[in-house]
Amino acid sequence: MSQLCVIASVSGHVQGVGFRFHTAHEGLKRSLTGYARNESDGKVTVLMCGKEEDVHALLEWLEQGPPSSRVVDVTYEQVEWQAIDGFSIRWCKPPVQTVSANPSRYAFKKRLMSAVHVASVLC
Repeated sequence: MSQLCVIASVSGHVQGVGFRFHTAHEGLKRSLTGYARNESDGKVTVLMCGKEEDVHALLEWLEQGPPSSRVVDVTYEQVEWQAIDGFSIRWCKPPVQTVSANPSRYAFKKRLMSAVHVASVLC
């Protein structure tokens, strides 16, 4: 029996409906390891590792998701094996952008230019 890891991206109405919880539950039922993670673009990313037939079973389940969700699309690709304990629920915070209310003042503008950034999303 072959072992593999697959990362999937699920789009649709998949956040705020228990999708990650149900995905983790389904993964554990199939003895898979990995995670389900909300993304700032509204999608859910799922990493699943384990026996090939169990990974394919979870991919099939992702096509429908729990009754509270509405899955529009699932894309996936095989990735390098990752030794992960359990099946976790993760989340990302959306990017934060610092902007100026009144950038016309030189001193304020100078301070602002050193503060303006878009935070990277680390998960």
